[in-house]
Amino acid sequence: MKRLVSLVLAGLLSACSGLSNDAKLAQQNEWEQLGYHDGVTGRFARSDAALEQLSPLSQDGKAQYLQGYRYGIEDYCTPYKTYEYGKNGVAYMGQCKNTQHEKLAVQGWEAGYQYYLTHSDLLFWPNDE
Repeated sequence: MKRLVSLVLAGLLSACSGLSNDAKLAQQNEWEQLGYHDGVTGRFARSDAALEQLSPLSQDGKAQYLQGYRYGIEDYCTPYKTYEYGKNGVAYMGQCKNTQHEKLAVQGWEAGYQYYLTHSDLLFWPNDE
């Protein structure tokens, strides 16, 4: 019985110690990598408070995070990629505001989303056969 309890407790402790990838990057002071990941996945930049929840944040860490985020969001906001996001039905939430290719990125997303809407309507079109 003691052995079973020990195994259960060990399993619970290992499950609790599992950190998210974001928390691991922050605790390893990989702020630029975390920022890049947030940007390239289309997230908005995190607030200081949100970053502090992951790990203590220095001014240098914040600057590194923002630099990585700028690189990531620029990669996310290329017109070809935004077209693909729209085509797949991904909603545009303004992530590309103030990026280098903002206008083209939004146009790409709109064109892709129009394609998505046109083709998703066909799924519900009555079959006259």
